Amino acid sequence: MSAPTRHRTPIVAALGALMIVATNAPAVAAAATMKILRPSTTNWRVLSTPSGVTAFSGVACASSNICIAVGSDKSNGVIFATSNGGSTWKQDRVAATGFALLGIACPSTAECFVVGSSLNKGGVVLRTVDGGAAWTRQTVPSTPYLASITCRSTSECLAVGSGSSPVGVVVTTVNAGVTWKYYTGSSVAGAQYLSGIACVSSTTCLAVGGFEGTPNIIRTANLGATWKSVAVPGNIQAVVSLACASASNCVAAGLNGAGSSGVILTSSNGGSSWVTRSSPASLVADNGVACASVSQCIAIGSNSKRSAASVLASNNGGVSWTSQALPTQVKVLFGAACKSSCLAVGQTEAGGGLIAEGPS
Repeated sequence: MSAPTRHRTPIVAALGALMIVATNAPAVAAAATMKILRPSTTNWRVLSTPSGVTAFSGVACASSNICIAVGSDKSNGVIFATSNGGSTWKQDRVAATGFALLGIACPSTAECFVVGSSLNKGGVVLRTVDGGAAWTRQTVPSTPYLASITCRSTSECLAVGSGSSPVGVVVTTVNAGVTWKYYTGSSVAGAQYLSGIACVSSTTCLAVGGFEGTPNIIRTANLGATWKSVAVPGNIQAVVSLACASASNCVAAGLNGAGSSGVILTSSNGGSSWVTRSSPASLVADNGVACASVSQCIAIGSNSKRSAASVLASNNGGVSWTSQALPTQVKVLFGAACKSSCLAVGQTEAGGGLIAEGPS
């Protein structure tokens, strides 16, 4: 019997795909085309927009009109913003030389926080207080990788990632990023390579991750000061992404034990326990989960061969899922966000960044 395929850590996989310091990156011309996908009645379609982006990895919407997408060009982090629901996008000025920007949270229309990483510079946090017109770099405890962030308010945020060895890291702020606290090891219940985070109340949050076949879901009831492990259903290699639409209802996505197909999990009690749900076996929609409501969610990623992007949609809170059609030029999707409709971001087959909007 052959050994199961081990899932690369989500953070390292994302950095490998974005590859801002180009050791493994495909050569991408400066004029590589960024794409925006807009919906037809039931599918997605593509419109061209500004060029020069290698890939987008995260997106957040403060309202139905105001959204910000983050990613990288060949060597630096990039941020694009829209104020008209995605019809047009403008690049923000940002000091992110040498970083891939991986995750974003916008607790208000004016204020957002971005996290990112570099293969040789470690993690970074950026903040804007004017809707993206200007970004400042936060001082955070030294940590190799930061992959995802969530904010309970404009002052309270939690970000997750990993250390240089397979240990999970959580950094938190309660004063809008003036100071950050650092938690790892037993403080995060021994979790490894954390890649997703979401909160279900003002103090209760969940983080997910995994390494070498050991999946992790951890839960805090005091805004990140202490964490406890949550039981993960069997035959799961890693839990990669997470979204919570209410204080009770959460959806998570990851890989099965062999790493050959995706797994969807749901919780109806704020993440205290989880149930495995059925999804198309040929799809690995583990890169991102987003919910427009308690009932309507999407999961994004690629097919089982990692050769084309995939989108799964649920209209019953994650109990069942169906695949949605994407144009063939979409190679992979890395992140998603939902308001009245859903956005997903990633990379085209040609090596350019893309922003996708799903059927509303």
